[in-house]
Amino acid sequence: MRALALVCSIVLGASVLSFPAAAQQKTVKACQEEWRANKAANQAKGVTEKAYVAQCRAGTATTAPAPTAPTATAPASTRVICV
Repeated sequence: MRALALVCSIVLGASVLSFPAAAQQKTVKACQEEWRANKAANQAKGVTEKAYVAQCRAGTATTAPAPTAPTATAPASTRVICV
């Protein structure tokens, strides 16, 4: 019984320790999709898709922030003062 508990503890400990590393690594497909989403910016920087995917898989790729839609400015409020 102790041997079974020891084996289970070792397996559980090994899986917990390896989980963060596996969770951070992206798939090649996910990295390619990121590169294509920011294709113009990456090409302007001279970054090829192959180089980006390699950096992305290693966890060192820097992604450009997603473009944001322009926000409409609210018109200045007008106050009516009655005298």
